[in-house]
Amino acid sequence: MVSGVAVASADARSDITRDGLVADHLAGVRDSLSGVDPQEELTNLARFEHASSAMAKFVSTIDGMLGSLIDRL
Repeated sequence: MVSGVAVASADARSDITRDGLVADHLAGVRDSLSGVDPQEELTNLARFEHASSAMAKFVSTIDGMLGSLIDRL
């Protein structure tokens, strides 16, 4: 009885290891087929987010300046 449980436990660990290796391999194949580098995409995302924030600040400043100009007329 105990040996049966031990064998089942060893088989389960082996299955988990195998499934993890297959999943990693398939993820690598998917990434290579897509032609997209996730690290490069994250870098671009950070750059674009910074640029968007700067543009929002610029637009806000221009809006304030135009508001002041219109109030003076």
